[in-house]
Amino acid sequence: MLRFSSTLIESCASAMRWIRGITRKSIKLLRTGIKAIPSWVFPAIFGALLTWEAKAYFKPALSAEVAYSEAVTMPVSGSPTQFIAALIDYFPTGQAQIVAPRSLNFTSENDFVRVPNDSLRIVKILLTNAGTATAKHIRAGIGLPIEWEIAVSPNVEVTSEKTVQPVANYPAYRLIEISQLAARETAVLTISGQCGCSSSERVHVSQNGKVFLATQASKPGYAPLLFVTDEEGSFKDETPISMNLALEQEKLYLPAVSAGFWAEGLKVKEGVSPTIKQLEHLTIEIETPGKNGQTTTVTLTTDHPVQLD
Repeated sequence: MLRFSSTLIESCASAMRWIRGITRKSIKLLRTGIKAIPSWVFPAIFGALLTWEAKAYFKPALSAEVAYSEAVTMPVSGSPTQFIAALIDYFPTGQAQIVAPRSLNFTSENDFVRVPNDSLRIVKILLTNAGTATAKHIRAGIGLPIEWEIAVSPNVEVTSEKTVQPVANYPAYRLIEISQLAARETAVLTISGQCGCSSSERVHVSQNGKVFLATQASKPGYAPLLFVTDEEGSFKDETPISMNLALEQEKLYLPAVSAGFWAEGLKVKEGVSPTIKQLEHLTIEIETPGKNGQTTTVTLTTDHPVQLD
């Protein structure tokens, strides 16, 4: 759904006034400097200048914001039918904070089954066209594990999604193609999967048995975009943001879309619906890799970010 704000309308009107002013000055300069040009030629010059100026001003401008988090589900001590599910929001500054905590209460222990996987990595990519024209034929290379799931917001059309295996035994990546993204429009890509490390730190094995070793590690989750291209080559930059901010912006851009996460580690039996309540405050302890290979226990809270390293 496209929404035309007063700011966009005023920007377009200002652009047209600027184009007309530049064109009039150019024609006036031509009339003053070249007397021999017939008067009937000037409308053609005017049209050419107008087209050139319009193309110079009305251009797409793609950029991306990336957020990284981990969804965790934890049992409540002393209460076998109660669990806590939350997102651990990993900041680009090396900090972390608890986001969107929920309590899940079952009536009986027979209502669910515990399964081994109890955490899920979630990456959100907010691809925005801040320009004044539609970006067409957008291609995005996703450098996360190829088995991870990718969900694209319904406001855009995905024309192709495939796995690409580069030459020279580089790791495979996912290629997403989007037909277009209108001016001032945002597409949200939600990528999720189970992995204990970032893709840049993994050991990849190619089809011919050779092993690919990454020589440079990036911060987990903050370098999922290998490239973004469109017809105009308008992609500018990639900015890391917090998951909390990404969720707020997703709700702003796509108010009809229900954003959330799965409670990993629980398989609920058919017909069972636990009681779910939002928690205002939560404090938990997690273990993170510390210096010299040692494990460090860090206390995280919903109240403020905590430095992990």
